[in-house]
Amino acid sequence: MKKIIAITLSVLLIISLLPMAAFAGGTKEEVQAKIVAARDALYGNKTAFAANESLDFLLYLSAGGDAEKYAEGYLSAIRDAFDAGQMTTADRIGLLIFVCAQLGEDIENFKLNDDSTVNLYELMKEQGTAVDSPYNYYYVILSSPDDSYVEEITAAMAANYTPGSGYNYWGFGTDNTANFAATMQYNDSYADLVEDAVNVVESAKTEKGYYYLADYGTDANANSTASALFAFSDMDAQEKADAAYDLLKNFELGDGNYFYMDNDKSANTFATRDALRALLAYDAFLGEPDVDPVPAADETEEQPADTQVTTAKAADQKQSTPATGDSLIACGLAGVAMLALGIAVATRKKEK
Repeated sequence: MKKIIAITLSVLLIISLLPMAAFAGGTKEEVQAKIVAARDALYGNKTAFAANESLDFLLYLSAGGDAEKYAEGYLSAIRDAFDAGQMTTADRIGLLIFVCAQLGEDIENFKLNDDSTVNLYELMKEQGTAVDSPYNYYYVILSSPDDSYVEEITAAMAANYTPGSGYNYWGFGTDNTANFAATMQYNDSYADLVEDAVNVVESAKTEKGYYYLADYGTDANANSTASALFAFSDMDAQEKADAAYDLLKNFELGDGNYFYMDNDKSANTFATRDALRALLAYDAFLGEPDVDPVPAADETEEQPADTQVTTAKAADQKQSTPATGDSLIACGLAGVAMLALGIAVATRKKEK
C-alpha cells in the first residue's frame, strides 16, 4: 500500500511539473542575449535609418543601440520628409514621437529645415483617424496625450474588427488580431473585443507555433508567433506569453536571425524584426534587468567578455507608478521614451 501511495505521489508530482516544463518561458539574461543578437543581425551593417524606417530605428534604440551614430542622419531625413509632404499619417508621426523621446528631441517644438517648429502631438491628431494597419497605431495610442483622440482611434479600429474572425487588414490573420488586442487593451470600453481577439489568436496555436489563417493552411510561422508573444507580453498574460516565447524558439537560426516557416529556413528580415519587437516586449514584461546595458556590436570590442550581455533600453526603465501600480513603460519598446514623454500612459494600462 505504501509503495502504491509513493508511486501515485511521484506520478502526481511529475504531472504537476509538466506545465512548467512545457511553458518555462525565458530568463532575463537569455532574452536580452537574443535581443542583442537579433538587433545586430538586422542592423549590424546599417549605415543610416531613413525617414520611413522609424520603427526600425525605435527597435534599434530600444535594444540598446548607439543613438549618436544614426541620430543626425535620421533627423535630417525626417526634416526632408516634412519638406516633401511625406509626414502625413498619424502612425508616422506617432513613431516619430517615440523616437524623438528616445533622442531627447523637443516634441512640442520639433524643428524643421526652415527653422520653423511643429507640435508633433497636435500634428498627429490633425491626421485624423483613417486607420488601416493595426501595427503602428499601437504607438499612436501610447504617444497621444489626448484621451479623446485615443477614443477616436480605437473606435476606428473597432470598425475593422469582426468578432470570431479578427481584425481585417488585407484580410484576417493572427498578426493583425494580436496587434489589435495589444492596442485596444488601452481602452477599457473594448474589453469584450480584446477578449475575443485573444481567443481568435489562441485558436491559431499549434505545437510548432501560431499560424496566420486557416484559409492558407495551419503551418506555423515566426511572424504570427512573434505577434502573439508581443501582445501577450504587453497584456501581462504570463502563461500565454511564456508559451509563445517557447514556441518562437522553433524559428531561431542561432545567429540572431529567424526564418519564416519550415518550408524555407533562410534568414527572413520581417520574421527577425517581428521577433525583436516581441522579445523587447517580453523582456519588459519580465521586469527589472539583471545587468547593465552595453553598446551596440560595433562598439563592444573593448568591453570585457563577461559584459557582453545587453538589455533593451525600453525594459531598463520598467518602473511602477504609485498612482496605478502599473508600469510606466506601457509598451515594452520605449521605456526611456515613455518617461521622457511625460504623458499619462500608465493611466491607459489596463489593471490586470
